[in-house]
Amino acid sequence: MLSRANLLIQRDFEDLKEKPYEGIEIDLISPDDVYEWTVKIKGNQGSIWEGGIFILILKFGEQYNEMPPEVFFYTVPFHPNVDPVSGYIGLDLLNSKRWETSRSILKVLSDIQDLLCHPVLERNILNKQAKDMYIESPHAYRQIIADCVRHSQQIELGLNPDIEDEYKSLKQIPVLNQGTENMQVTQKTHRNFNKVSFEDYHFTWSDIATCKAKADLENSYLESLKKNSKLYEMHTGQKLEKLSEQISPEQQEELSILMYGNFKQNKIKDNKKERLTNLRKMKKLYLHSLSDQMNAALKNSSARLEPNDNEVNDLLKWSSNLDCSRLDNH
Repeated sequence: MLSRANLLIQRDFEDLKEKPYEGIEIDLISPDDVYEWTVKIKGNQGSIWEGGIFILILKFGEQYNEMPPEVFFYTVPFHPNVDPVSGYIGLDLLNSKRWETSRSILKVLSDIQDLLCHPVLERNILNKQAKDMYIESPHAYRQIIADCVRHSQQIELGLNPDIEDEYKSLKQIPVLNQGTENMQVTQKTHRNFNKVSFEDYHFTWSDIATCKAKADLENSYLESLKKNSKLYEMHTGQKLEKLSEQISPEQQEELSILMYGNFKQNKIKDNKKERLTNLRKMKKLYLHSLSDQMNAALKNSSARLEPNDNEVNDLLKWSSNLDCSRLDNH
C-alpha cells in the first residue's frame, strides 16, 4: 500500500507533467523512484539569465507535505542566495519552520526561477562574493552571469545522458535547514560526488586557455611546460634536448606561435614602429645632407667640372633613382 507522501508526490508530478510551466521541466531521476526528481529551470526571458539552463535536484521524504522537499542546484549558478559548493538555496519558503502544506511544488520552483533574477540581499546570503559584486560591480556581475549562462548550456549538452548514473552517489545527502542564513548540517554523511563551482571553473579555464583577451597575458601553464623538461617531453612527444638539437631557437619560436598563438605580437609591432621611426629620422638626415651637397654643386655649376664635381654628379644621379616610397613602407 502506498504511503500518503508517495500519493501526494505522484499527484504533484502528474499535475506538472500535464500542465507544464514555462521554463520549468521535471523528470524522475529513476523511473521507479518518485521521491527524487530532476528539474530543469530556464532563465527568465529579458533578464541577464536568459538562455541559462540550470538543473535542480528535489528530494522528498516520507513527511512530505508536512515538511518541504530538499532542493539544491546540480548546475550551480553564481548567485548571492546559492551556496557555491553545495548548490543549496537560501529561500524562506524552504525553511521547515516557515513551510506551509498549502504550498505546491510549482510554487517552489517558480519562486526559485524568480530568485535568479531578483536575489534577496537582506538575508539568506550563501555567496558573499556574489552579493558584493552585485552591489559594488554590477557590470562585472553581469559578465560573470553571461559566462555562467554559457557554462550551463555546455553542461546541458553533455549532461543529460549521465545524470542518473552520477546521481547514485547522492543517496546520502546531508539534511539542511534551508532558508536560514547560517545553514547547519544535522546529519553527517559522506558523498563521493564532487562538484566544481562556477568561480573555480572560470578562474581555472581563464588560466589554461590558449586564447587570451590580451596578447600580453601570460599563460602560466604553458610557461611551466618550458621549465619542466619532463612535462615538455610529454606535451611535444620529444625530449627537450633532442628538440633543441633538431631545430633552431627561431624554429622553436615559430612552432610555439603555431601551437599557442603569437603572444609577443604587440612587442613585434612596437619594434616595427620604433624601426620605422628611426628610418624616418635617417631619411631626414640623409635628405638634409643631400640638399647641402646639391646647393654646393649648383654654385660650381658654371665652373669646369673637377673630380669632386664628378662625385657630386654621380651622387645626384644616384639620389634621383632612390624610391622614397619604399622608405615609408619600411
